[in-house]
Amino acid sequence: MKGFKILIATVVLSAFTLTSCSDDDNNVQVPTSIVGKWNYSKTVTQTNVGEMVGQAIVVDYTGDEIGCDRDFIEFKADMTVNRSVFFKNAQGNCDKNGNDGIYTKSGNIATISLPEDAEFSGTFKITKLTSNNMWLERTTTIGSSTLIVTQELTKGN
Repeated sequence: MKGFKILIATVVLSAFTLTSCSDDDNNVQVPTSIVGKWNYSKTVTQTNVGEMVGQAIVVDYTGDEIGCDRDFIEFKADMTVNRSVFFKNAQGNCDKNGNDGIYTKSGNIATISLPEDAEFSGTFKITKLTSNNMWLERTTTIGSSTLIVTQELTKGN
């Protein structure tokens, strides 16, 4: 009987030890700022026609030139933005093609204005924002089809 009481006590104590409070899970800090340098990681494209959702097509970013810095988009605290792409010139040296503009952010919506860059100019929904990852989603309607393109970015140096 003494062994049975010890077993019951062990089970009860284990239940209290393994149970967590619901408030503990709500303390995750999510950054609200997009300020920083972000490297391109992946592009996810999905087409919706009416109510039918197409399969997502995921493509790793392959634009980084070997031996050069990584391509990036940088959001600065003064609400300016710079998109830089590195390439090797005819002599084999790394050159940078930069494009400066402005941005605004309200909640999970970022509006980016980069002259000469239709791919990254427009309104984007921030669908993920952590200290290391940001996903910018852009939706375009073409006839009865909707094209959803998400740029997955990782925090750069």
